[in-house]
Amino acid sequence: MQIMWGRWALLTVAMVTGGWGIMRLATPTEEQFYAKLSPELKRQMDEVRRRREGNAEMVSKLEAAAKKGEIIWADSMDPKSGRKV
Repeated sequence: MQIMWGRWALLTVAMVTGGWGIMRLATPTEEQFYAKLSPELKRQMDEVRRRREGNAEMVSKLEAAAKKGEIIWADSMDPKSGRKV
């Protein structure tokens, strides 16, 4: 039995493309998803976003310190003097 490779390739590409298209149509954007959340879940999402911004700030500080060759363990205060170390 001879396999028709062209037909097989065409059907495979059509199935993969169709699946991708259905996924694109059915998956909401981040804005659409956020708009449908309840007020409590929106508050939780806003808190997660604020934490991410704080993490991004720490990453930028670490990158700047790495360029200078410094070591940063954490932003902390000296327990005796109360000043930033």
